[in-house]
Amino acid sequence: MIRRTTRDDIDAVVELYSNTKNNVELGWLLPDPSDHNPFRSFVAVSDNKIVGHIGYVISKFKYNGLEFSGVHP
Repeated sequence: MIRRTTRDDIDAVVELYSNTKNNVELGWLLPDPSDHNPFRSFVAVSDNKIVGHIGYVISKFKYNGLEFSGVHP
């Protein structure tokens, strides 16, 4: 199952990354002021254990005079 990250997931997500991510990279877990959900990420859960994680960022950009919004992992 894939679902949004909750506060209760933080320790398990940090454990997933062991020593492969630094605090800046783990900053993707911080609250997103433009989203009603406090975390900008999703977790994959199997047998009640977090087995995966992905963060995302929402950005706006212009191309040929048009403005677009996008979600990027």
